[in-house]
Amino acid sequence: MLHQRTACLTAGILAATLALAGCGADSGRGSESGMSDAEPAAETLIIPAGTELVVALRDPVSTEEGDQGDVFQGTIGVPVIVDGKTVLPTGTPVRGRIQTLVKPDAEGPTRLDLVADEIEHPNGEILPVSTGPLSLVSETTARDDLAKVFIGTVAGGIIGGVAGGRDGAVAGAAVGAGAGTIVAIATGEDGHIEIPAGQKVMFHTSREIHSPAA
Repeated sequence: MLHQRTACLTAGILAATLALAGCGADSGRGSESGMSDAEPAAETLIIPAGTELVVALRDPVSTEEGDQGDVFQGTIGVPVIVDGKTVLPTGTPVRGRIQTLVKPDAEGPTRLDLVADEIEHPNGEILPVSTGPLSLVSETTARDDLAKVFIGTVAGGIIGGVAGGRDGAVAGAAVGAGAGTIVAIATGEDGHIEIPAGQKVMFHTSREIHSPAA
């Protein structure tokens, strides 16, 4: 009788050990399966400093209605491509602000400085951006000649393109790599500077932007 109980106890312990071993194997297989099903890490592309960002304004911006620090909205007007891959497609939202605003009744020329601050990537991620300012400065000398050049060129063109750069650009003067661009423009009779909604303006990045591929 004692031998029979011992045999039963031994068989029970063996069965329990085998069951635990089977659970451990299944758990290991589940873990391996989970690892194999994991998605690969998203590729990160670097937009180098000095890259041109062409932005189509959603909002009109002017020295008459605006104020220093005001935020403006826009979208990427020309896709940004790195290593043959589109990083920022046309229509990607951009937010910027008025960095400097000098009204015509102040001492000195009327001035409107714009910078881009952030880009909303198509995946929803907000990318911080640092750009040199696009500076629009009223030109009081030879205003008639400037008016002919500015009004005749800006329609469908890009404000802030450096001379010899992108076709259709309204030539500006580069202040330095990533430092910004100055464009002398003719103002209206009231002396104010106004950029209409839909107008394309060009910024130059002053730092790298780390972005996922689109």
